[in-house]
Amino acid sequence: MLYFCRLCLILLALLFTGCAAVSGAVAADAAPDPDRGPVYAYVNDRPVYAADITAQINALPYYQRQQLSTQPGGIQAFVDDILTARLVADEARAQGVEATDTYQRKLATVAEQILLETYMQQLVSRVTAPNDSEVEAYYRLNIANFTRPAAVTLMFVQVADSATADRVYAEAQAGADFAALVARSSLATDSVTTLQEGNLPAGLRATLAATPDSGICPPFATAPGTIYVFKKFSVIFVVVIFVDEVRDSVW
Repeated sequence: MLYFCRLCLILLALLFTGCAAVSGAVAADAAPDPDRGPVYAYVNDRPVYAADITAQINALPYYQRQQLSTQPGGIQAFVDDILTARLVADEARAQGVEATDTYQRKLATVAEQILLETYMQQLVSRVTAPNDSEVEAYYRLNIANFTRPAAVTLMFVQVADSATADRVYAEAQAGADFAALVARSSLATDSVTTLQEGNLPAGLRATLAATPDSGICPPFATAPGTIYVFKKFSVIFVVVIFVDEVRDSVW
């Protein structure tokens, strides 16, 4: 609820202070629908409603909404992207994209998805909503489903022998471009992975914990003939979705 209130205040501030900067002049002859609430901006004489922008923000995953509401300029940048997308869509219409077979096939697929989602929403609306105690009980029983575990993102070179691993490690430590080392020496087709902390071997977990971001880990063997040299990109910390968000998602 606190997040939603903060989001509404930010949108109201944008509505009264940022409209002209984002969308330019407002068309005097445009006819907005009063039932859809205040108009945030006009794109090619067509109104863009504040309620529609709010709906698009609320459709984002929880962590993205948190970032938008706390990052300076985050909401404004997102709104600018929405308005830019409207302008590009108008240009696509002017170029006749809507009449193409490709567009019509995709439109039919999306229309069916919307139909199914709307029907499911109607079915759900006929069911009695869970009370707070039921939501909290569901949350406690399924806490793992509302937690993003800690993880680390790594770039890696996979080699088959210790001599090659030591050479790659030494070159990386000396400042060689790691992507070039991957292209030249790695046996793997992939070069980037994100591993959950709980799935890391104990030895690698300790090594990564002692390695700064963008640092190079000493060669680590996971099996005979499979040795890795890792470059640590970033750590992803544990993220827990709070029970208020669960209440919105389970109903």
